[in-house]
Amino acid sequence: MQKMAAKFNTIDAWKVATIDPVAIAPWKAPMQTSIKDKEDAINAEKHNTGLLDVYTDASVRNGRAGIGVFITPNTRVSQTRAQANAITTVMAELAAIWKAIHTVKTGAWNPGIPIRISTDSKAAVRNIAWPQRNQN
Repeated sequence: MQKMAAKFNTIDAWKVATIDPVAIAPWKAPMQTSIKDKEDAINAEKHNTGLLDVYTDASVRNGRAGIGVFITPNTRVSQTRAQANAITTVMAELAAIWKAIHTVKTGAWNPGIPIRISTDSKAAVRNIAWPQRNQN
């Protein structure tokens, strides 16, 4: 670090261009998300049109944070992810969603099949839909 600082000490930091970080490249389409009330979610579930249904949940309690994933018809994943003091509930919910996507991506499912991920975390969905905003 000291060598790097010495190498760059002549650069005026105010003249360096800053690039705001983005979670999704501007040319990529964002993930399609929706937040439904209970009745609409039940009705959407009844009209499964060839989707791979994935359900996620997470909890932070008793000193631990855990995640759970269920992929229809019978794939279950549950893991303890972290100490409770090192992670928030929203972070655990996002970890569960990531694990679901990773499990589908690396599993034996048809790679072209659309998936529907259901979660009870509105904050996690908002963080995925609008990654540059802090929705917590």
